[in-house]
Amino acid sequence: MITTRRLVTAALALLAVPAAILAQTGAAQAAAPVPPSTCAEPSAQSGPSALNTAQVASTDVVVKLDTSSGADIGALQDKYQLGVSSAVLASRGIYLVHPADCAGGQAAQRLTADLADDPDVTYAEPDSTVELKASGFSEWSHGKAQPASEADYEFQPAAARLRLGLAHRFSTGRGVTVAVLDTGVDPNQPALAGRLTSGWNYVEDDSDTDDVADAPGSQAVGHGTFVAGLVALAAPGARILPERVLDGAGNGDVFVVAQAILDAVASGADVINLSFGTDKQLSSPVMADVISQATRAGVLVVAAAGNDGDDTPHYPAALPRVLSVAAMDASGHNLARFSDFGSWVDVAAPGQDVVGPVPGGGYATWSGTSMAAPLVAGEAALLLGGPARPDAAHVVNAIEAWHDPLYGGGTAYGAVSPVAALRAQLWR
Repeated sequence: MITTRRLVTAALALLAVPAAILAQTGAAQAAAPVPPSTCAEPSAQSGPSALNTAQVASTDVVVKLDTSSGADIGALQDKYQLGVSSAVLASRGIYLVHPADCAGGQAAQRLTADLADDPDVTYAEPDSTVELKASGFSEWSHGKAQPASEADYEFQPAAARLRLGLAHRFSTGRGVTVAVLDTGVDPNQPALAGRLTSGWNYVEDDSDTDDVADAPGSQAVGHGTFVAGLVALAAPGARILPERVLDGAGNGDVFVVAQAILDAVASGADVINLSFGTDKQLSSPVMADVISQATRAGVLVVAAAGNDGDDTPHYPAALPRVLSVAAMDASGHNLARFSDFGSWVDVAAPGQDVVGPVPGGGYATWSGTSMAAPLVAGEAALLLGGPARPDAAHVVNAIEAWHDPLYGGGTAYGAVSPVAALRAQLWR
């Protein structure tokens, strides 16, 4: 059984490879004068929906210290009367803090403003929520969703449009690991047999990453299994690292996702798939910071563009260094009407009437940019595992440069073409 202490150590281990950072980690941990503490959860009257509107997950604030100036979390605690909810990213000077009196969301927002103006602070933000943009996902369990078979999954139109059969003659993604940060993955789903590595459940804080109902409604159950199945469809030789960052209702928070991204990199992930978004199109500095760290470590990050049907930037897809993916309609020539679009969206992939696996061994059909993103993550795995063995930067360039036309536009580069990108890599 992996303990919570093991989890914290793993997060710091990523940043502990160079000796200088190891020393920084020890100093940051030693600086905290009190052990982490937490405030009581909000009442039902101020539950997740209300907190989403306020862009505050609880009384917590994510703060990053300017460690280059010698800033110390202990001094900040004394100055602002802070409690430390988590020091798990202390090696980077990132802490989850709250007003010592646990005064609530409004006090946390005032604290955020005060901390943001402090010269010892690089940034401060409320610990915001993330959520899935595909609702009613667990309808598969009630038989309402379009049923499908294993053959429908393996030989579906999306696979034909991407010419995956031909692409797999060049590469299957063998030797590549794709981290799926989502609602978890059903380990007994036949489509994923032999393809999963050990991940972490950040919702329950244990090693059980199963895709199960654990929240009121739990309408997102099955989403992570479906997404992982599409990675496996595109890159059958790749390994999938399940990181459960969203509960059964599809809700999580930015701080946990940031932690999971760093852990995925530490665990050897080559590609990270994010098929969710932050509420209110929030641009999160802490999310941008860890994604920047991941890409500097040579990891490719793919994210769903969102299902609002407009050009408003959707995060984390709109962040720099993220390969953002829109959804194509069933014709394979245009964007789906529900898909977000704009110059901030990089590419498009099949996302309407896509077939994937669900918990319990079955298959179903759904639509969304959540479906398009893992197909591109799978394409990235094919390129990374191909004969040319390119790095992540070259893979992104190949995906963007070698594409098919997208009628009506809507993305910066068009519709992905794995075969063209693989052939181009061979010709380099």
